[in-house]
Amino acid sequence: MNRTQHPPRPRRFSRACQAGLLALVLGWPWLAAAQQVSPRKVFGHLRQWTWTEQHGLPPSAVIAALRTRDGYVWLSTEAGVARFDGVEFTRVTQAGEAGGRLSAATAFLEDRAGSLWMATDGSGLVRWRDGRFTTYGTADGLPSLRVLSLLEDRQGALWVGTSGGLAHLTEQRFTVYRSTDGLPSNEITAVTQDRRGDIWAGTRFGLARIRDGQVHSYAERHGLPATIIHALVPGDDGELWLGTNGQGVLRFAEDRVTPFGVAQGLSHAMVQSMMRDRDGAIWVGTYGGGLCRLAEARYRCAGTRDGLAGDRVSSITQHADGDIWLGTEGGLVQLKDPPLQVLGTEDGLAHDYVGALLTDRTGTLWVASVLGLNRYRDGRVTIYTTRDGLPSNAIRSIAEDRAGAIWFGGVEGLARYENGRFSTFTAPPGSPATRAYSILEDRSGRLWLGGHGVISEFRDGAFNSMPLPGPTPTSDVLAMHEDAEGSLWLGTRGGGLVRYRDGVFTRWTTDDGLSSDHIEIIHEDSSGSLWLGTSTGLNRLRNGRFVQFAEATGLSGVPVVSLVPDGVGHLWIGTGAGLYRAGLAQLNDVADGTRAELTAAAFGLADGLLSRDFSGASRTGGRAPDGHLWFATTRGLVRVRPERIRQSLSRTLIERVTVDTADVDAAGPVRIRATQKNLEIRYGALQWERPGAVAYRYRMLGLDRDWILAKERRTAYYPYLPPGSYTFEVMADNGYGEWPDAAVRLDITAIPAFYQTWAFALATGAAGMALLGYVWRRRERTVRRQQALQHGFAQRLIGSQEAERQRIASELHDSLGQRLVVINNLALLAMEPSAPPEVSREQLRQISQQAGDALDEVTQISYNLRPYQLDRIGLTKAIEAVIHSASMASGVSISPALDDVDGLLSRDGEINLYRILQECLNNVVKHAQATAASVTVSRDEALLRVTVQDNGRGFDLSTLPTGSGKGGFGLIGLRERATLLGGSLTIESTPDRGTRVHVDIPLTT
Repeated sequence: MNRTQHPPRPRRFSRACQAGLLALVLGWPWLAAAQQVSPRKVFGHLRQWTWTEQHGLPPSAVIAALRTRDGYVWLSTEAGVARFDGVEFTRVTQAGEAGGRLSAATAFLEDRAGSLWMATDGSGLVRWRDGRFTTYGTADGLPSLRVLSLLEDRQGALWVGTSGGLAHLTEQRFTVYRSTDGLPSNEITAVTQDRRGDIWAGTRFGLARIRDGQVHSYAERHGLPATIIHALVPGDDGELWLGTNGQGVLRFAEDRVTPFGVAQGLSHAMVQSMMRDRDGAIWVGTYGGGLCRLAEARYRCAGTRDGLAGDRVSSITQHADGDIWLGTEGGLVQLKDPPLQVLGTEDGLAHDYVGALLTDRTGTLWVASVLGLNRYRDGRVTIYTTRDGLPSNAIRSIAEDRAGAIWFGGVEGLARYENGRFSTFTAPPGSPATRAYSILEDRSGRLWLGGHGVISEFRDGAFNSMPLPGPTPTSDVLAMHEDAEGSLWLGTRGGGLVRYRDGVFTRWTTDDGLSSDHIEIIHEDSSGSLWLGTSTGLNRLRNGRFVQFAEATGLSGVPVVSLVPDGVGHLWIGTGAGLYRAGLAQLNDVADGTRAELTAAAFGLADGLLSRDFSGASRTGGRAPDGHLWFATTRGLVRVRPERIRQSLSRTLIERVTVDTADVDAAGPVRIRATQKNLEIRYGALQWERPGAVAYRYRMLGLDRDWILAKERRTAYYPYLPPGSYTFEVMADNGYGEWPDAAVRLDITAIPAFYQTWAFALATGAAGMALLGYVWRRRERTVRRQQALQHGFAQRLIGSQEAERQRIASELHDSLGQRLVVINNLALLAMEPSAPPEVSREQLRQISQQAGDALDEVTQISYNLRPYQLDRIGLTKAIEAVIHSASMASGVSISPALDDVDGLLSRDGEINLYRILQECLNNVVKHAQATAASVTVSRDEALLRVTVQDNGRGFDLSTLPTGSGKGGFGLIGLRERATLLGGSLTIESTPDRGTRVHVDIPLTT
């Protein structure tokens, strides 16, 4: 025998591992939209969930797919290998390959140690373990880089079918079998192991068995066609099932071949894949006929005509939870027997639009539809119409009495089904009891009908009707319920909630706290609380008080048409926007205000429902004796099997961490340099029960005060983390609102910049203190200098005031006082008796003249204190007057250009401006030796400008006093008056070239 053995090269293998030459590089994920749920069931009970290119699946057909034990689904297309977590597809590339691209995988295998093996079409054999790739090629002993099939035998050894022979990997050594060793062909397309431990190889030209290292081939003399064998599946009885390239499926046992091909019901003769499920059935994926299942020697097949994604099924695997995964040319398919199943016309119902329903004591389901009444029992549907005795096909209500008879109410009257026959009862023409929207038998055995504005007691074939109270007596009675105390509760369309007790009606409406007066369903829990489904949400009535559920709970704003308890503490709520499951204890806590958050699980299209709109007839939900829940929708009948809801916790993962778009190790710890800012953390969860319903929450300990509810968002962004140590925590719920006790954690350190360290802070603080001391000392010197200047000015001001007082006193004494003395003496002389009359007259004339001169002097003194013109004629005219006086007294030609400035300044401001102009003109007249001068006063909205300019002798500005010495009070006074006005004063002068004084005064509004 010419077998060859090649050990893999340990140095190359080790180098690849140590250097990380082959590594997983996760590109940007393909974002997946919600998967497609087919309305057609496979084999009568399996619901199809499909992901295609529009959902994020990499383009082209799915060649192979496998869900591994860690929860991921690995799949291969012509675009390469991808990993899927239920929401996002992530492309897998291999560093070191040409362009980093991993060749398409023809098969996947997960061994008992948890390694994932990939058979690639050109890249050899690839192993993925602990986040690292290891590649085996021809240099390691593999006979070919085209790997076609894989098998792990019972001893844990690996068998690898290639285009160059069959390789057996044990203890890091390859043993190779080729056609020279007896194989029909070197192209090994399938490999398996039977119950005896023999290895079987399907090749391009037939079948071979390897036992104790010896090869035995089977050919046409054994009844086997010389054709490609694409799949091999061992059976329980020692038989071998073969999937061939044109002969369909063959059963090979005891050297005999039995065909199970097209003649026996297989949909196509070319088989691509096969699998044996845990029930023993053989699944067959064909090249053009879709999927078939062989059980009890009978095929059932499904293809695109039945809603399957594709008719070419290249891969079939079953996970431990029972779900079937298919790789097709139309996408990735998950088949499962879900807790929610929809029954429709394909299951025998008269119509998909169903309404009222009832599960009777025998487990029979009665369902009303728009085309008749359906009875569902033991998987079979019987349809009843008016031809069978119903008064109408439009059934609105169904009830069962204590004797087991079934009652049906509609728009045409009442019917009873008993002993296999219908009996019809109608009210007199025009009676409001004709319509029976709801039916109830109370504890005393009385049958009540809810009609058009009335309730009726039906007894002995007669209708005893009682009208409802209130302003809307024509309200239809949609729901009826008898509480623990025997009161009859009525839910009406537009008339609110009505209670009938001891012959008395009592009514409650929105004025009493109801969210709507349209009530569809009434349910009483074990505590005696009434739960009301209304057209605008869920309400609770307890102890006479109504509670409406808030919008945040999802149970507000949508019609609630069914309320069904499941017997294990949950209330199932059918609404116009889907089906909800909420814990009754939680509902009560939220209604009582002791709990803020309601973790209600919402079920919709992604869970297999074909419509989120639940019908609004009476009793559209119910619980059967077997514990299953039934609900009516506008697109079929929904069955919920609570026992099949797997509420296992999700496996939360931190999948990717980037800092400034650069990937870092997601296992952590993460260190962020001072120059880096943007932190992005991608996380996910592996949960295949309801992957699209998984919600997330996260927080950054040390930064976030509380959990951040991210809902379906799978990325946390932190544009900046202050220097410090943090721990990022994230967790995922299980798709039903239940959270784990612990979160996944990632340690993060934000490294401070040099200027953010304590040493830099201390150095900066010391420098700051020194600078503060310098500024303080400089400020002190400035304040002392300003105080000295203010003190000097105050002294000069006081001296000026004293000089002014002396001047006024001198003028009063020397001038006015002397004149008063003269007047007094003249008056005494005039009063002498001996004075002749002419003398007295002269003295009186002199007295009059002296008195006039005294008045002129008083006027001048008053003018010097405050010009009277300011009060009499205004500031503008006063300025004109002082300019005219200065010009007339000096002979200097003074040209005025004045805007109207009356009312712009305060009383004190006007006198200050006047004195500035007066002082400037005095300087022109007394000192400038000028022949011409000009005075300009202009204004705008913000500023008053004053300019006095002459052509006199000027002076050297450097000789101006500093303000701290003697003299120069006139110029200092000008500056101080300008400062009092809030303005600024500038002086421009050059010897022999005149002087210009300019004042800017801001105007306030």
